[in-house]
Amino acid sequence: MSALRTGLKAFQSSECFDGKKNNKGESKVKYEREAVRENLMETISEIIEVDRSEIEGKEDMNLFEGLQVDSLLALEIVATVESQYGIKIEDEQLEDLTSFNKILDLLMKYLSQKEAVSV
Repeated sequence: MSALRTGLKAFQSSECFDGKKNNKGESKVKYEREAVRENLMETISEIIEVDRSEIEGKEDMNLFEGLQVDSLLALEIVATVESQYGIKIEDEQLEDLTSFNKILDLLMKYLSQKEAVSV
């Protein structure tokens, strides 16, 4: 199963978000950081084909240097994350996404903006 398909299934069946309704009966999305972190960890480890233990505890490690992630893998990670969460990461921000934590922080920033729009 592709990393994208696996990640999407995990996201849809996880507690990454709580789909509560607001007072108008509209769906309100709230993303939980730990659930998003777990999904992102699984997605990245599948894409770069390493055990998640290679990343856990080293979330600030430069993925390009520490795990030999090349530009194609980096683009696959970004495309998968964008697809899973329905966001578009700006091109100017791509070069800053060098570690797991930087990817997670930016993803949470986008998701909080998405939450604000859905409320």
